[in-house]
Amino acid sequence: MLNFDTHSLHLCSSVTKNAIYATTTEVYPDSPQEGVTADQCNNAQVAAVLGGLNFINEIVNKEKAEVAAIQVVEDAKAEAERILIEKVAAAIKAEEFKK
Repeated sequence: MLNFDTHSLHLCSSVTKNAIYATTTEVYPDSPQEGVTADQCNNAQVAAVLGGLNFINEIVNKEKAEVAAIQVVEDAKAEAERILIEKVAAAIKAEEFKK
């Protein structure tokens, strides 16, 4: 992993200015390495984008699961409170009936 200022070097990952996460690939069809094709370059770009999207998807799914879990707990608390109120009301009515 390389970490440097891509903006000052005008690299493609700097296109999304102020992005928290940005990436680029090191596969170019004009590479001096023999055998690198335009298809390989395109596939590398697609893999980089898919990797980023999968990462974001994992974060979103984790946040959704946490929100759902919190909602389940809140719903359970509300139901317990409703039941308790009903029982207290019933007990009060029973006491009033005895009088």
